Amino acid sequence: MSDNLFEKKGTFFRGNLHTHSDHSDGVLAAEEVCRRYKANGYDFIALTDHFIGRFSFPITDTRSFRHNGQVDESVEQLINLILGLKPG
Repeated sequence: MSDNLFEKKGTFFRGNLHTHSDHSDGVLAAEEVCRRYKANGYDFIALTDHFIGRFSFPITDTRSFRHNGQVDESVEQLINLILGLKPG
């Protein structure tokens, strides 16, 4: 007998813990990556661009489009973002 976890009471979040922007080998700008995930019902993502010389050691500044638990009426909060990078 198997338990279907999604039938149990609780809160479930939809997310992706590994995605890239055009700062490494992705094809979309970081803001567009966030916008598309949110438009498709995701609650969070981890933007994990490759942190290697081939891509000039990028650090994607996501402050302007991440949700930090505070609501600022003047800024559209795109998505809950887990800061990350992929060393290699």
